[in-house]
Amino acid sequence: MPVKHNTTSLLIIEPHPFMRASLLAAIASDLDLEVMQPGTSEEYSLVFKLAGGQDYYFPRERPGIVILAITNPGRENILALHTIHQKWPEMAVLVLTSNEVPGQEEEAIACGAKVVLPKTVSRSGLLAALQWLKTSL
Repeated sequence: MPVKHNTTSLLIIEPHPFMRASLLAAIASDLDLEVMQPGTSEEYSLVFKLAGGQDYYFPRERPGIVILAITNPGRENILALHTIHQKWPEMAVLVLTSNEVPGQEEEAIACGAKVVLPKTVSRSGLLAALQWLKTSL
C-alpha cells in the first residue's frame, strides 16, 4: 500500500530577495513543503503593510506555515503577525529576528508566533523547527 504523501504549504515573508532565496535554498530539498509565492496584485487579499509601507498580499489558498522575518525595530511586522494570527489562528508562524531586541521574542509569541528564532540559527535548527511545526499542524 502506498504511503500517503502529506505536503504542507509554506509562505516566506522576507523583504530582502537574497535572504528569501537563501531560506528557500536551505529548506527546499529537505522538507516536503510546497512553497507559495506572495501575491502583489488585487487578485490576492491585502493582509498588511510591512515595514517601509510595502503592501503584502496572501494567495487565496492559505499556507500551513509562514516564515515571517521581523526587522528591527520590527513594530510593523509585529502588527502584521498579530493580523495574521487574528485572521488565521490555525496558521503556524515561525518568526525570524535579525537582532535580539529586548522583549521582541515574548511579544512575537504573545501575538501568535509558534516559534521565534534568530536569523543566525543553524540550518539544522531551522529545519528542526519547521519539521516540528509541520507535525503539529
